[in-house]
Amino acid sequence: MKNVYKRINRGLVLAGVLLVGFVIYVISDTLQFKKTKPLLKDMAADYMQQLCELNVTPEKYRSLEELAKQPDYVKSIQDDLTKLLNENWKDVESAQSQSFYYYGMNRSEVEAGYNSYLKDSGDVYGYITKMTATVNNADCSVTKCGVNTAQVIMSFDCVVQYVGDPCWFSPAYPNAMQDIAGGNMYMYQEDVAIPQGKEQKRSSDLMSTTVTVSYEFTYQLADGDWKIIYLDSLGWENGSTVIVSGEGGEA
Repeated sequence: MKNVYKRINRGLVLAGVLLVGFVIYVISDTLQFKKTKPLLKDMAADYMQQLCELNVTPEKYRSLEELAKQPDYVKSIQDDLTKLLNENWKDVESAQSQSFYYYGMNRSEVEAGYNSYLKDSGDVYGYITKMTATVNNADCSVTKCGVNTAQVIMSFDCVVQYVGDPCWFSPAYPNAMQDIAGGNMYMYQEDVAIPQGKEQKRSSDLMSTTVTVSYEFTYQLADGDWKIIYLDSLGWENGSTVIVSGEGGEA
């Protein structure tokens, strides 16, 4: 009977040690993640900032010609996007093949969307002269969602100045500015008389659109660095679109 009690006592002691160790691990992990939250928030904000800079059209490519007819510019955009993805992403299997907990597109899916759009850009034309994205802190959260994995939900108040109907390469996928502006964009010179059956003249007015966009970034710690593994668009809320100046002038 004494041997039985000894075995029970040893088991209880071992269970107690394991429990204490687990509690210490959880507390330590929680404290460490708390320190990591500002870093992840800054990384998501910086990623959006880099995309803003990438979306601004270099002076030499600013024209109302269709994007599909500017192969040098398309190549420049592809190179910049590939560099951005290489520096910030870790390519993993698609979210659909993973746990139900994960959502969004992986690096390969995001890149494929960019390249497909650039290959068949259709009637997209014009250029972006300025783009800013301010983090909306009221709609920002960072949560732990697995071992060395975290999700950042972040909203940005964006202002885009542009001429024509250029492409906006968002974190998730490309969009024509007309779509972002909610279809209310001033597209044509209204003071030009257009004979029936003739194509309307493309607007060269400098426009400004404000919009709030939201994204969910899933980060994973790999080799000491946090990298994006999935990204999901949570939609956008249209603000307003106004004419800044005529004939493509700077504001």
